[in-house]
Amino acid sequence: ESTLKKNESVLAERSLGGTESGITSGNIDSQLATLFLVHLPKEAAFKIYQAALPSAMGRRDFNRILTLASIGAYCGIGTYSSGKTLPWNKQRRFIEQCKELCRNSKWWGVLSRHAVSFDPSIFTASNDSANENLEKYCRDLIWNAATSLDVEIVMRLSSKFAHAYGLNKVFP
Repeated sequence: ESTLKKNESVLAERSLGGTESGITSGNIDSQLATLFLVHLPKEAAFKIYQAALPSAMGRRDFNRILTLASIGAYCGIGTYSSGKTLPWNKQRRFIEQCKELCRNSKWWGVLSRHAVSFDPSIFTASNDSANENLEKYCRDLIWNAATSLDVEIVMRLSSKFAHAYGLNKVFP
């Protein structure tokens, strides 16, 4: 049985686009990753899952981060075809972190595509003063975008951005 679990672990890593040696292949198979992760013991699955994130974050590969975060969220909120919930459904904090990472990675990709400079670490802090700093930082990002993008694009994106981050849509 330990050989089977080892193989499942290796397959989970490979489906997430990584290897035991830390090499990233670039290909993520979301369906296989979910399948293998939910069938591994939670501790092993979380370790494998968490090992996949740093290289994507370090390379600012926002599409990869979005895919990994979506897999994590689905492992917590998804269901089997029988209707039974997947085994990570009680990992509430983890699910919320994955949803937050999905939101952030979508916006990081948008900001990146529009050449708006930003610091992803500002978005991941989690305390009251960090939330105030995030609000100010987001407002500054919108203003920075306004200096380099078409007014219509800025208005459309800033409205969506403000909504996504709970900011006042009208600010000085």
